[in-house]
Amino acid sequence: MDDNLSQVLGHAMVSGFVMPPSNPCVLVVDVQLDYFDLRNGIGTINKAFCVPGLRVFLRTARECGWRVIHVVTEHTGVESLPRLLREPPPGSGPPVVYCPEGKAGAAILDGIRLPHEPVVVKRGFSAFDGTLLEKCIADTDDVFLTGIAVDCCLLHSAFDAGSRFNKRVHVPFQAVSASTTEAYLFGLEAMSKSVARIIDLRDLLGIQDGNYDPQKADLAPKKRWACWYGRQVSSTRDLKDAYTKELESGVNRAVAVLEPVIDLGRQGD
Repeated sequence: MDDNLSQVLGHAMVSGFVMPPSNPCVLVVDVQLDYFDLRNGIGTINKAFCVPGLRVFLRTARECGWRVIHVVTEHTGVESLPRLLREPPPGSGPPVVYCPEGKAGAAILDGIRLPHEPVVVKRGFSAFDGTLLEKCIADTDDVFLTGIAVDCCLLHSAFDAGSRFNKRVHVPFQAVSASTTEAYLFGLEAMSKSVARIIDLRDLLGIQDGNYDPQKADLAPKKRWACWYGRQVSSTRDLKDAYTKELESGVNRAVAVLEPVIDLGRQGD
């Protein structure tokens, strides 16, 4: 983030709630190789925006003893795709079976998951549909949603968590992503209207200046999260400038992480 970001967010923030997290849980959704691979018709560079911020957030969450659960998509064939994707419009080609079970594209990006952290497998969009995730988080009130994509799987998951299961949902905007800026802002605005607080990762990590750098950020001490004072982004329209300014640098950092494991090629960028 550049220095102007703090000014942009300063006008978009409202203070007013003190929330001691109740056995908080971080859900990491669909941070899998196929969503970054430009060759398959599913992956985009913009989806990599969440990776640097997510890595910093996960380190801090683990240090503070928060639970981390990974939710992944795996498909067994065309028949396991959501119906709309099974039936593409005429002339658009055959259905794309993304994240195929047991294949490299379904693997979680290296450096995101620790070996002991549980994995929940889904076929549809919501992390809760046809899974046991509800039982896994039954004893928590606070869910932090991260990953891909804020206008699809994260959006469905946020509404399920907030509306069906009565959780407090928090979305650090630097730890989520979508295919386009428009899709990103649409997802955050839809969530913030009814089911989620859109929050600034800098506040969560206790970073005080405007020069947020995921590679150099100081991790917040545990006591900072013992009784966390959160500031909610009140308008995702005000967030557009901030997101646009940091998108390129955030994606470039993510590409540096992804290039060793995926031939990104940058075609269709």
